[in-house]
Amino acid sequence: VNPIGKRPTEGEQVQRIKAQPGNKLVLTFSFGFTGSASNPVWTTQDKGGIGARINSSERSARLAAIFMEAIMRQTTLRNANLTTAPESPSPLLNGLQVPIAIFQNGFLTNRENATLLVQPAFRQELANAYLSAIYAIERNGLSKTPAIYIENRDADDDGIENRLDRCPFEPGEGTSDGCPVEKTDQEALEAVLRKAPGTWEEQKNTPQNFNTTGTIFPEIGVRGRYGILKTLINPVALETLIGEPVYLSGPHNGADINFNAEDAFGYYNPAFLTKLTDYLNMAAQNQALQRQLQPLYNQEFRQVMRTFYQMHQFGTSQQQLQRPFLELLRSVTKERKSIAVNRFFLDNFRNLPGDGDSLEKMMAARFWFRRSIDGTDEEFYNLMLLTLQTFDPEYLYRKTN
Repeated sequence: VNPIGKRPTEGEQVQRIKAQPGNKLVLTFSFGFTGSASNPVWTTQDKGGIGARINSSERSARLAAIFMEAIMRQTTLRNANLTTAPESPSPLLNGLQVPIAIFQNGFLTNRENATLLVQPAFRQELANAYLSAIYAIERNGLSKTPAIYIENRDADDDGIENRLDRCPFEPGEGTSDGCPVEKTDQEALEAVLRKAPGTWEEQKNTPQNFNTTGTIFPEIGVRGRYGILKTLINPVALETLIGEPVYLSGPHNGADINFNAEDAFGYYNPAFLTKLTDYLNMAAQNQALQRQLQPLYNQEFRQVMRTFYQMHQFGTSQQQLQRPFLELLRSVTKERKSIAVNRFFLDNFRNLPGDGDSLEKMMAARFWFRRSIDGTDEEFYNLMLLTLQTFDPEYLYRKTN
């Protein structure tokens, strides 16, 4: 790194490098503004990103490619170009045969890039990128360190050659040479919700059977509806979006819900539900998203959610049944009668309150009973209220007034 004080000229840098014993790889880093740091003079050029000039040595091209890839992968700087400039006025490029590269970026000419430079966190990212390239070269040797940028004509296979690709290691969304913009978890969740109506139309005629839904009436309750939307919304997808496991324990595996388990049920993770509620509270403020989802809600989920609302108090007030139910689950499955769990609820959940289909009311009551056992009834109640406030406010108003 250039010492504090007078900045050496490139000619002086060449002499310094030549004075080193052996054929060492030497790196020099310099940053500066035209004008002053408080009042930089911007040139008419507005190109951002990272580029490099090299001499005619093939080893210089490999050196530049290794560093450029590390920078592009580990920071938000993107590619400008990699050019060979043997006739450059720079003594560094004309006077040295060792692997050498001059890196150029938009700090001097691009306001967005210059704004990055003043951020300590970004400077740390940039330093880490350079160091990772140095360590890779030290570990493998320059000739054996992968240099995908020059070894692969189209590194991300998007039809745009690396030298023309603004983001050569990531295919873009919508355009072949654009870098995908990383979404926040909130944005990613809203993107999934926006796809729900389309997914429903595509999958609604997919046959739902007992093996996949655990019921001969998939049109009642949530099981058949989950089967239709499972490719889009499932525990695996939700865990990826929210960053918390959906379940703390239970018989379910990945996207497949085990509806026929006779010895266990899923214990939901309160941390997952709390974060999900926070995200959905923010999504509920998106009026365009609400309008997009409202027709699907009215057609397929309104009556189901109303049934859940009606069954909440009943399902969560059966504490006297919790112990015998858990004892039933712990009993040896092969020694009990078939469908013992179903029989337990049919015997104990009689004369269910509220309107609607009796099977759907039983489904909702059983759900709330299980939530009263795993301790997440309050979290789910808040989610239910948020859903009704967003999509069925008149019904909620009538029930609470």
